[in-house]
Amino acid sequence: MGVTVHLDEARWQAHLAGVVAETPAIVPVVKGHGYGFGLPRLANECQRLGLDTIAVGMASEVGAVRDSFHGDVVVLQPYEQSDDFARPRAGDPRVLTTVSRLDDL
Repeated sequence: MGVTVHLDEARWQAHLAGVVAETPAIVPVVKGHGYGFGLPRLANECQRLGLDTIAVGMASEVGAVRDSFHGDVVVLQPYEQSDDFARPRAGDPRVLTTVSRLDDL
């Protein structure tokens, strides 16, 4: 049996705007499947709200938000040299990489 969820988009967007207004330094986290909304849609909402920075869980998720969000993207998973997604993004000025070991600096 499937479940269908309907979103009151205007109410949701008003709620998001209220949270952003009360928390000016907020950095929303959009990761995984975007809690059912999808990463691009959540990144687009962050862009619409005028936010400067969002966070993703892993370097491989940066590509899913780049076209929708034009600010900085924090990668929460610590940098790992063997990660084929993390290496090229480490030098990207819009990607803020989390480092957990001095050797990775």
